[in-house]
Amino acid sequence: MPIQRRMSHKGFNNARFARRYQVVNVGNLGRFEADTVVTVDLLKNSGLISSRLRPVKILGEGELDRPLTVCAHAFSVGAVEAIKAAGGIVEVLD
Repeated sequence: MPIQRRMSHKGFNNARFARRYQVVNVGNLGRFEADTVVTVDLLKNSGLISSRLRPVKILGEGELDRPLTVCAHAFSVGAVEAIKAAGGIVEVLD
């Protein structure tokens, strides 16, 4: 019997190495005052994320009507467009 039939199936799973983001929608950023610098610490203190240690991703669902400077680890294309359309600035953290 060939060795591949004698051994049990062992495969590779990439889930252990995947980045797990905490997501925040652009519509939730409307609670901050205009011209505020939205950082990970500010998101944690306002209750939008649960941990300062895990990376944050901003998604483009919702409307933003004030200029904000948003600092996060990742942004969707729609989120970048919405923030810039409101006159804000996008900063990507490492």
